[in-house]
Amino acid sequence: METGSCSNCSHIDRSREEHLTGRLEGRYRYGCSYTKSGYIVGTVLDEDGLSLLTCPGYEGNRKKAVPDREPTQEYEEKLQSLFDRWAAWNRTGSPDAKVTDGIYLNRLRQGILRVQKEIERCIPEEQYPECYYAMVPPMKAEGYMVSPDKIERTARDALAKLQENADFEWISEHIRALKKEDREYETACRFIRHRDQLKAAIEANDILGMKQGCRQDNLIRELRVCRKKLEIRQQKRTRKRQKPNRTVLEGQLTLVSIKAS
Repeated sequence: METGSCSNCSHIDRSREEHLTGRLEGRYRYGCSYTKSGYIVGTVLDEDGLSLLTCPGYEGNRKKAVPDREPTQEYEEKLQSLFDRWAAWNRTGSPDAKVTDGIYLNRLRQGILRVQKEIERCIPEEQYPECYYAMVPPMKAEGYMVSPDKIERTARDALAKLQENADFEWISEHIRALKKEDREYETACRFIRHRDQLKAAIEANDILGMKQGCRQDNLIRELRVCRKKLEIRQQKRTRKRQKPNRTVLEGQLTLVSIKAS
C-alpha cells in the first residue's frame, strides 16, 4: 500500500514547477495548495524524492483529485509545454536574466528527460503520448546567449538614452551635494551604479550583464521622481540658509539699549 506523501497528495500542483539556483542548483519543487508558501515542504532531485516528503496537510490520493484526466493526457500536456518553452526560449532568449540562456535551456532539457522517465514508469508503452518520441533538445554551453549582437545593440542604445536623460544628468551633477543620511542619496547612487555596471558590461563584452542592464522599464519615471524630491530638498535648505538669524525678537530691549536709557 502506498504511504501518504507529496507524491500522491491531492494538494500538489505539478503545473507549477520551480527550479532552484545557488546551493540548491539541480533541485526543484512543485506548487501546493495547502502550505502558506504555495510550494511543497521540500525540494527534490527527482520524482522518487516526493515519496519522502509529507506534511500535516496530506489529503487523499492525487488521482482522486483529477478523476476526469487520463494520465497520458496529463503527461502529454506537461511534456509538450516543456518542448514548446524550450523552442521559444531558444528562439527569443529567456524572459528572465538571472542566469544565461544556456543554463535556462538546459534546465528545460532536464525537465523533458525527467517527464519522459515518469511516462516510462507510469504509463504502458502503447499509451505513450506522441510528443514522447520527439527529439530531445541538445545541450547548450552554459555561457550561451540568444542573439548576442542584438543584446549589445540594445545595451548601447539604453546606455546612450540614460546618459542623455536630463534628469540623470541633473542627478549626476548634484549627487555630491547630498548627505549620506538623505533618503534620496541611496536612490541617486543606484542610478549611477546602474550606468557604471551597464557601461562595464559593454566594455567587457558581458552579454548577460548587458541583458540585465537593458531592463529599464521604470527607470525613467524613477529618475524624474528622484529629481523632484532632490529639488524640493535643495529648496528647503536654501531657504533655511537665507533665513535671517534673529536672536532678538522685535520689541525686545537689548542690554545695550537698557543702559543707554
